[in-house]
Amino acid sequence: MHYQLVYDASAQGFEFPWDALLGLAPLALGLAVLRFPALWFSQRPRLGRGLGTLFTGFGLIFLVGIPMVKWREHQEFRDRVQEKNYALVEGTVTEFVPGAVDGHPMESFAVNGSKYMYSPYTSSGFSTIAAQGGPIRPGLHVRIADVNGNIARLEIAR
Repeated sequence: MHYQLVYDASAQGFEFPWDALLGLAPLALGLAVLRFPALWFSQRPRLGRGLGTLFTGFGLIFLVGIPMVKWREHQEFRDRVQEKNYALVEGTVTEFVPGAVDGHPMESFAVNGSKYMYSPYTSSGFSTIAAQGGPIRPGLHVRIADVNGNIARLEIAR
């Protein structure tokens, strides 16, 4: 059987997770409260410093933590595909549920008892849903490099 490569994590560059920028709002608020605590907490400055520190920390976790986690996942997928250190799942796509563009529901399908769920907003590895031109359809014969339940490499029989 001849397979066409559709996705390969080892050939993909790292994409910055733009949702990490949501951390800018609590970071800015926290820094403003720390810099000018009397504006918000004139009667309780210790509370202001505590909340300012909390918001600043939360914002930094978003800005730094999310990209670090996503980068590490990307590196693991890339390395495991290159080293051929993955579970190979091959078979026919069943139980296909197309995903919506807004991510609800997530796209899902099964192949030989292995279930996959993904969305362009939350998933590592392959995440192109049918509504955005993704290739998965019921009845397709696929070969998947499975890393921790995610699709690190996808091939479709032609």
